[in-house]
Amino acid sequence: MTKDLRDLNEDEFKQVYEYLKERTNKFTHLDKTLLDENPQYMLIIRFILGFSQLEFSKLLRIDKQWVRHFEAGRQGFKQSKNYSKALDLINKLFSENKIVRYDKTSFSWKKCKAARNKFFLKPREERYSIKDLNEMSVGDFKLYFTYLKKETNNFTNFDYNILFITPEFITIFRIVLNISHRALAKMINTNPRTIRTNQSRIYKMTPEKCKLYIQTFENLFKNNDLIGNVSLEKSIENFKRISSYDEFEEEIINILEKNNINVINGESVENLDFYIKLHANLILNNRKLNFDFLIFENNNPIAVIEATKMLGINHESGIRTKVRYRLSYVDHRFQMIKKFYPNIKTIIVVKCRKEREDLVKRFIEAETLNTDFYFVNDINELGNRIKSFLEN
Repeated sequence: MTKDLRDLNEDEFKQVYEYLKERTNKFTHLDKTLLDENPQYMLIIRFILGFSQLEFSKLLRIDKQWVRHFEAGRQGFKQSKNYSKALDLINKLFSENKIVRYDKTSFSWKKCKAARNKFFLKPREERYSIKDLNEMSVGDFKLYFTYLKKETNNFTNFDYNILFITPEFITIFRIVLNISHRALAKMINTNPRTIRTNQSRIYKMTPEKCKLYIQTFENLFKNNDLIGNVSLEKSIENFKRISSYDEFEEEIINILEKNNINVINGESVENLDFYIKLHANLILNNRKLNFDFLIFENNNPIAVIEATKMLGINHESGIRTKVRYRLSYVDHRFQMIKKFYPNIKTIIVVKCRKEREDLVKRFIEAETLNTDFYFVNDINELGNRIKSFLEN
């Protein structure tokens, strides 16, 4: 059963209960394969043992959040060091016959379901599709700004349902107000990681949390005299400052487009044989790495571009240290990707002061092992170089 076990009806819950009873030989032994099949079975087993999340976590001597995340089946639960501890504890309790009656188990599940219905309501309408900040272009932000302006009636009406339905609007509010994760976290007495989690829709927010956010935003609009008076131009400036937007990347995009090579920024790539993605992720040995540009042919990466600026350092020792460090870092990332894609072409594009060009080129030739091509300041031939990959 793939349905969320917290949303079952009574008959479905009874079926799951009987299934677990059979698979555990009448609650005498829990095999790891059962939880691998569905980690949410731990939720029901916890009810069968008569424990709350807090009580169960105390027996395990771990944080309650681990139990909550495991029971929700969130990513990485199978690799957790606490997995075997939980299995051992459950089997120990089984051996001690710490099983509660079915009616008490059912009652615990109903309480859980009632709390879920109260605090984790389902959105009442379709949400907007909003990209992560590191994937947004200026055009994307303008569109999302328009969405939020409409939802708030030109930033005059602040309803918590705006965030309940589309939590990604937290990002747009932050940009308009020019506040960082850290600053917002202090305002609502949480940590920056929670802000990132909430605005990325990783976990569903409660109405109470949405109200806290929206009240904070409304107060900031009032304090800064922004009610009904928000400038798109100023917000775009904020976007460029807060986001991963880079004018150097815009230059690269313009060069590629002049060569009829379109750069895709998070859009659908269906039916495209060849495309370049901006700020694209690759999973390498369970590690997600983000690259400035990834070039795909038939959905396979064939080339990667990393763009870096080396401006603003005047003294000789400073520029040498920065060049060596930065190029070594990029070349190491290229080494990682070549382990998984040996034939991929790697390109580094550098923008530096004119008088530093020869120095940067010498360092690239002397210090890098995994960089196939490089461009320093002059990127006019970049498009032709990429086209040559396809021809070969």
